[in-house]
Amino acid sequence: MPMDTETLEKTELKVPVPHNVLLKQTRQGEANASLRPDVIMAILKNVFSKNDGDAMKLTEELFETGKCIANTYTKEVANAKKDEANTALGKYGQDVRAEVEPSAV
Repeated sequence: MPMDTETLEKTELKVPVPHNVLLKQTRQGEANASLRPDVIMAILKNVFSKNDGDAMKLTEELFETGKCIANTYTKEVANAKKDEANTALGKYGQDVRAEVEPSAV
């Protein structure tokens, strides 16, 4: 009696490309005097789950260089975090915007 055989397809799994969520100043110089470090730190802690020390370092980096990497996620999560951060940044009138870009990893 013949046996039924089943052919299995080989599926290749792709590792998701990590994406960075960056915070970038939209204006620099004297116009940046309206930036509030307490608001930036609160967003880093509440949206990006940073502890006090990391939030402080990233806030300093943002003020010194005009940008910082808030965290790295899959593309879908990064876009959701970007939207959440931009909503909070807009609410507090900060001249900072969140953007997503593929990680260089």
